[in-house]
Amino acid sequence: MFDKVVEEESELQVRLLRRLCTFGISTPIKTVTTNADVKYYCALNQQKFELSAYYTEYLELFCRYYQMAVSLDVDIEGEFQNVIEECRIIYKSVPQEISAVNDEAKLVLERMVYKLAYTFEVQKAAKEKNVGLDYNGVILFSGIHYLETNQHLVKEMNITDAIYLYLRFTTPSLYSKVYYNVAVESVSRYWLWYAITTEPLEDVKKELKNLSVFVTKTLLHVLLQKNCIQVNQQLRMITFTLLTRLLCLIPEKVAFEFILDVLKTSPLPLAKTSVLCVFKDLSRRRISTKDNDSETDLIVEKLSKLKVNDSDKAQQSNIRHYIQLDSSKMKAVHDCCLQTIQDSFTADAKKSDILLLLTYLNIFIVLKKTWDEDLLKIVCSKIDSNLKSVEPDKLPKYKEIVDKNESLNDYFTGIK
Repeated sequence: MFDKVVEEESELQVRLLRRLCTFGISTPIKTVTTNADVKYYCALNQQKFELSAYYTEYLELFCRYYQMAVSLDVDIEGEFQNVIEECRIIYKSVPQEISAVNDEAKLVLERMVYKLAYTFEVQKAAKEKNVGLDYNGVILFSGIHYLETNQHLVKEMNITDAIYLYLRFTTPSLYSKVYYNVAVESVSRYWLWYAITTEPLEDVKKELKNLSVFVTKTLLHVLLQKNCIQVNQQLRMITFTLLTRLLCLIPEKVAFEFILDVLKTSPLPLAKTSVLCVFKDLSRRRISTKDNDSETDLIVEKLSKLKVNDSDKAQQSNIRHYIQLDSSKMKAVHDCCLQTIQDSFTADAKKSDILLLLTYLNIFIVLKKTWDEDLLKIVCSKIDSNLKSVEPDKLPKYKEIVDKNESLNDYFTGIK
């Protein structure tokens, strides 16, 4: 009897230590990035990965917790697979867009996806009766495993699971600061990178095509939203590259709908300027139609080198753009631009409005040969009329706006 009590006490102590190990790594350092995604990006791009003294000390701390988990016989890979399975349970039942009968139903489903993980987490915490591992810590250990050993915890990670994982551990923080965890978000982005660079490209595209549009758009919006408040320039650039890469891989219709939705509804000026730049790149970047049929060495090389802004002209004739410009797309972007013009010339116009207007003008200058000429003339006319009604010293970037608008007007003069 006594031996059984001792054995049970010993087992409880081990469970508590394992819990403490995973909780202890995930909670105190929740505001510190692990840099797992940065290291993976540098490896892909054949760049040297260097950490500051500040992050080096944290990495040493991360590794100590990792070694502690190993010494306590925590099955990190097995627990990580349990996390993946839990993520599937949360998101696998999200319906396809066709199930939404109208725009209102679509909006309800979009909002539902945002809140799924938060609701699940709250209910899970309320029903918790056993001393289990902290899954945030498990995710961190999967990233620390890579940082410590240069090996990936699992050899295969499909893009669907990577997306579910990212949403599971990033969206709850949109509803409560309790779940805000920069360290876990960093590792989640690392797994997104790993999925799109190790899984065959055709498989990635097929999965993204079959994935619920509501899940895809939520992923893109959350990535963009969190990146807009990122203060670290390197991290912002890497995540922006990831977002652009995903937009290259998802169906064109979904990519453009996301861009347009940001231009229409996002309260973040940086988000609008960012997607406009992506729109410009995807409208110009060409891809061979042959790449749609097999994973060619060329497309794998482009992915590994991350040539997101590659504007080299393709030499083949059977080419297309990631976003094919047509009258409806140009008209939709044109309408957003007109709203920006209106906002930029009001008495309470913000500097961000002016910068957004300049971004539109820059894009129109770059795409002027493929853009609808009549729409461009309307933009120039609107800006001309508004410029005449304001004093130069009262409008920020006045001369820059004038110069860019004149550049478009000169183009029309030259083609007459």
